[in-house]
Amino acid sequence: MPHKILNGERRFSCIIETMEKKKSRILFLLIILLAAFLRLAHLRTVPPGLYWDEAINGNNAQTALRTGEFKVFYPENNGREGLFVNIQAGFLKWFHVHEPWVLRLPSALFGILTVAGLYLLARELFSERVALLSAFLLATSFWHVLFSRIAFRAIMAPFFLTWSLYFLFAGFRKEGEQKKLPHILLYAAFAGAMYGLGFHSYTPYQITPLLVIPLVLFLLRRSSNRKSPRKRSLALVVTFLLLTLITSAPLVYFAMEHSAIYFQRSGEVSFFHSSAPLRELVLNSLKTAAMFNFRGDQLWRHNYSGRPEVFWPVGILLVVGVWGGVTVLVKTLRGRAPDQIREGPGYVFILAWLFLAAVPVMMSYGGIPHALRSILMIPPTFVLAAAGGVWIYDASTRRVRGSWVSIATVLLLCSLAFEAYHTYFVLWAKNPQVSDAFNAEWVELARNLNRSTSSSSRWIVLSPVGVFVNGLPMHAQSIMFITDTLRPEDQEVKNIHYRLGEEGRDLAPGEVLKLMTGHAPGARLDSGGEKAPANTPPRP
Repeated sequence: MPHKILNGERRFSCIIETMEKKKSRILFLLIILLAAFLRLAHLRTVPPGLYWDEAINGNNAQTALRTGEFKVFYPENNGREGLFVNIQAGFLKWFHVHEPWVLRLPSALFGILTVAGLYLLARELFSERVALLSAFLLATSFWHVLFSRIAFRAIMAPFFLTWSLYFLFAGFRKEGEQKKLPHILLYAAFAGAMYGLGFHSYTPYQITPLLVIPLVLFLLRRSSNRKSPRKRSLALVVTFLLLTLITSAPLVYFAMEHSAIYFQRSGEVSFFHSSAPLRELVLNSLKTAAMFNFRGDQLWRHNYSGRPEVFWPVGILLVVGVWGGVTVLVKTLRGRAPDQIREGPGYVFILAWLFLAAVPVMMSYGGIPHALRSILMIPPTFVLAAAGGVWIYDASTRRVRGSWVSIATVLLLCSLAFEAYHTYFVLWAKNPQVSDAFNAEWVELARNLNRSTSSSSRWIVLSPVGVFVNGLPMHAQSIMFITDTLRPEDQEVKNIHYRLGEEGRDLAPGEVLKLMTGHAPGARLDSGGEKAPANTPPRP
């Protein structure tokens, strides 16, 4: 009889566990669908226009397709790692369309996959509940949604780091579970490949060895304390490092051979350019810490100008999560938190990630707080907020009826999803400042040029200001991409020509003229291709 009771209890526990797993899978799927909706909806029209930093990526990608020269580093526009441009080239080849959404689609996909990766990583470090809430908060983050819809290579940085860390933690966990060696090494290979590719993403990623190397040493030491052969752990580490070296080697070689080109941008934005570097560092640190709950990036292209980088309820969860993390960390280090020893290393790691990701931002000059340079801070921010949210939920259920807490939680989650949609698609996307920030008028001009049936030559006169690329100002890139007139031969075929400054005075009557400054377009071209008045002044 006792055996039957015991077996019945086991079967009941298995049923409950199966139901919990199914419930978690359904919730995870819903979160991914929500993340996909916020990152793919209206991608053809939002953001409006095409900023020239995005456009030059498209022009480089189109050039690579035509020449077959896919570069590891594109030196134009102060230099950019080439992986994202080369990926965009594949999308251009697939869709055969020169529109902004084609360049931005890879960003959206990287953003969606980062949500999935953060769920897996948070589950390794904490619990299923923290993992689900981390993924949800990232999925509904205006900060992450915005950069998931812009054709900037920076969106790859949190993707590669999150996934590489997940595979690394999972590989060591499976080594501790005595899984077969080939299975463990496969995880290590994925971790190394992902981590190495991350160096091809965005310059601030270069800070990550300060996070990953101590982590590998810690995991190796912890695994050696188990009753498992040390050579298995060493094989895991060697595989990870080998794949990291292989995938990062092309960029490392380029940086060694062309250090002046590769490190040009890093030198330009260094805080050492300030007249008082130490003062600049302190101010940058304070501004970066304040951007979460008080005042965020003021550039419309990076944020709803001045808005905190996280929505205020999530900001409260973040404060609780950071406080709880520091508390658990201190107690764990003192050996006074045996019930939280599993989460102790997780908190140490996430707090270290958040701090180290802030270092490149704090050491830069100008534009602080800077949401783009802070992009590697996004994953640990929402893991800590999720940990704070779970702690508040558990504390509330001990004081208030559980059903009321559940209802309040559902309402909060729904409000976060609505706020993300409303802030991005209604408040931010329809703001005229955003159209100006993304050169919307220039893109409309380029589309009108494409639709024009006029046989006369069309001339675009550019003010000689800003960064020059191939002899023309950077602000010509948006029109060049939309009209596909980067090469001189394409300009001849389409009768679209570019001139600098006063050269526009020598154009023959009847030709289409467009005056463009480095800030905003001036004369407007109608869809019939008629010439706007030549004396129309450019907008300031």
